[in-house]
Amino acid sequence: MTQRYFWQLIFIKYTQDNKRVFYPNFFSDGYFITSEDQIINYKKFGNKFFIWLLLIFIACFKLHIIKFILQHHLLTQLNFFDILFGIIFIGLIYNYIAEKIIFKHSIKTTEKYWVNNYYNVNFLLKSIALIIAWIACIIGYTYCIVYYISPLINRNFSIILYIIGMLLLILIPANKFQQRINLFTFYAEQKALTTYFFYELEKLKIKNWGKNVNILKIIENIKVYAPDLIDHLVILGNITYEKAVNIIKKYITNFSDFNTKLYIDGINETDHLKIIEEQFIPNFKYEKGEKI
Repeated sequence: MTQRYFWQLIFIKYTQDNKRVFYPNFFSDGYFITSEDQIINYKKFGNKFFIWLLLIFIACFKLHIIKFILQHHLLTQLNFFDILFGIIFIGLIYNYIAEKIIFKHSIKTTEKYWVNNYYNVNFLLKSIALIIAWIACIIGYTYCIVYYISPLINRNFSIILYIIGMLLLILIPANKFQQRINLFTFYAEQKALTTYFFYELEKLKIKNWGKNVNILKIIENIKVYAPDLIDHLVILGNITYEKAVNIIKKYITNFSDFNTKLYIDGINETDHLKIIEEQFIPNFKYEKGEKI
């Protein structure tokens, strides 16, 4: 998908009934069970939050506050703990705002993030370790060039060698890291859509289909093609999560209606899958003129 909400996906978990369980940051003690609309509101709110931070920075720049700090060397006096406490403070304030505004009507659970979202936490920790190792490699390479290689060769050649090495150290790991992110988001979206697909499928059982219709068999038939549909939706490059959900709803509705008609027409149940593969699957359109 083009709109892979990467950072949001890191903090999203799905329950069996497909209610999104959303954890806004590491400073809270649990999950907020939310709806699709609340997630959309969060994304909008998150964008506004960063816009306000940008406006505050611009205001500081215009009022020469930043210039004043730099001129008087106040910025250099900030140590690691000052920055850390500042981040924690912003995180706590943000969590408070998110809880009061976005998750005001949400159910709060106290399940621990690192226990219930192990795959995501594992991804984060490994990613942080890779970034630290990458920075260490850049520092080590720079040190070797400056103190060991430069004294032995021509200065211009050492600069060219350094630039080439730095390009390789930046471009190759960046490409690999992007692939890692793509795999993670693919898995997260695949898992989310699969959960949603089977949640919608269960709803078919409560509908009255008539005495001659075997709804359990219809559900079984739909499950056969679920993985292909979901993988296709995840791979598509021009689709949002919300749109993918609507396609799943349409697919299940159209499939069940088509399969029901086969029962009504008195066609033998053993022939249903063959007819579905020949007539329904090739012709299902998720958009006007676009087929799966």
